[in-house]
Amino acid sequence: MTKALPWTKLQDFYLRLGFLKLLAACLSVERRSVSIDAILRCLERPMFESVGGREALRADALLVAATTAKKGAGPRRAEEVEVVECLTAADRVPSALYAVTRGTAYKIVDWGRDVEILVRANQISERGLILKSLLPTDAASRFLAGDPLAWNPFALTASERMFFLFHALERDFVTAGLIERLAEVEPGTCIETREASRMTCAALFQMLAATERLPDAASIQAHRTALDLALTMAYEVEATVPEHWARHAVQAQVARATRVAMKRKVATSGKPESGRKTTKNSDHQTIPRFEQLVDLGFLEKPGADDPDPAVAVVARRRWRYAPTGACRRWAGALRQLGSPFNPGVRFSAFSRAAVTAFGTSMGTAEHGVELVDVARRTWEAYAAVGRQVGMTPVDSIALRAMLDASAEGQVLEMEWVHRLLLIIKQKSWLTDVVSFAAGSALDTMFVRLKPNFVDRIFAVLNELEREWNR
Repeated sequence: MTKALPWTKLQDFYLRLGFLKLLAACLSVERRSVSIDAILRCLERPMFESVGGREALRADALLVAATTAKKGAGPRRAEEVEVVECLTAADRVPSALYAVTRGTAYKIVDWGRDVEILVRANQISERGLILKSLLPTDAASRFLAGDPLAWNPFALTASERMFFLFHALERDFVTAGLIERLAEVEPGTCIETREASRMTCAALFQMLAATERLPDAASIQAHRTALDLALTMAYEVEATVPEHWARHAVQAQVARATRVAMKRKVATSGKPESGRKTTKNSDHQTIPRFEQLVDLGFLEKPGADDPDPAVAVVARRRWRYAPTGACRRWAGALRQLGSPFNPGVRFSAFSRAAVTAFGTSMGTAEHGVELVDVARRTWEAYAAVGRQVGMTPVDSIALRAMLDASAEGQVLEMEWVHRLLLIIKQKSWLTDVVSFAAGSALDTMFVRLKPNFVDRIFAVLNELEREWNR
């Protein structure tokens, strides 16, 4: 079980994962500190600029203008449409909803901090560096220089999708439980907002039950906060509260009624406040998760594939969802491989589940894996994310290697990379090309590799295979 409470309290603007890609693209790989103003200037141009005279975007702008005109108002002009509207309306993007504007671009920075892509002093995090390494460097640079046609951050590649999935499951057990519930929905069923909120509420209670005995004070307080939110959501959408927390639900209802009565008593407008029940808390926790699952390929918008572009883009703006085959395949694979709530499963079975869900495996079984292939993937990952100075976390190398292989339909688990390097470390082999530091666990080991690492593997391959198969 993870040491900290594995959940993220979302906000209503956490919709498109492409904004996190954009944030990573704006940050320095050297981890230099940068001012908020500098980040915002980078985020705003050209994302929140008007299409203006960009003829290459005119067709997309006309489609957006035609499908977003409000009743009683005149039709929008194509020149008034912003670049972000065209990018999210592109047919490669599964949902056209987004909630960030030029005036609220700072929320992207807040989001990056919440999910630890950005750390203190506005530096990119270790996990953010892995995301940045997956981006097309030249295309992203041209985009940030003002060319909106160079790159669409809202169209996720297979490796980016798997990165965000791994990162979400590591930080948010609610998402893991939600995927399980979505996989049980009858194929072809359309999920409306209220039912989506009830499913999210149930997944939140499931997370709370799985983490009720975390020992540290910070997690205990976070657990209480999450429980209060779950009870509020259950009240808003009339969801079932598990019997275990029935007494808490009664107490919360009494406290809620008391607060409402006090607000009405101190109201200065002369009119009592409205007693209308809102679904604000439920919406803020539900819609972002469902929209992110659309980006990840576990949900789709009914009608999004309509041959009429206008009909399709309107469908991609609705809050209506249907589970995909990938969702059911993922859940089925994890039922065989282990619980998604066990952190060890993500290191030992994520790749097999991802390949099962999104592609055909070209890999081999765990005990028949080609060690040379693991070594090659390890070196390629090190070349992509390795630090120029000092040691690199094995956790980062293993994650990048797993993402690269899985995106190509090949099973390669993070623990295999760790196991390969751990055997080399314990046997003191290849000391001329491999240097180690720190501990032996996946999250504490650091390493430095030299370019002839793969070639030197052949010198100890027979001994390495014997150790591997023990």
